[in-house]
Amino acid sequence: MHSHLSIKAAAELQGYPELVKILEPLGKRYAVSLLGNGVPKAMGSFIAKAIKQRSKGER
Repeated sequence: MHSHLSIKAAAELQGYPELVKILEPLGKRYAVSLLGNGVPKAMGSFIAKAIKQRSKGER
């Protein structure tokens, strides 16, 4: 099952609106799935941290 949310809406529900530009290249379905399919705070903080570090070029 997939959500009909946009990437922006899903990121805002998780409390990480800055992830929109980072996740857009992945495609809507995959990005929204990573963001917990619209369930607030369903995405683990470790996922958000990893995405942010990756976007900065860190490992």
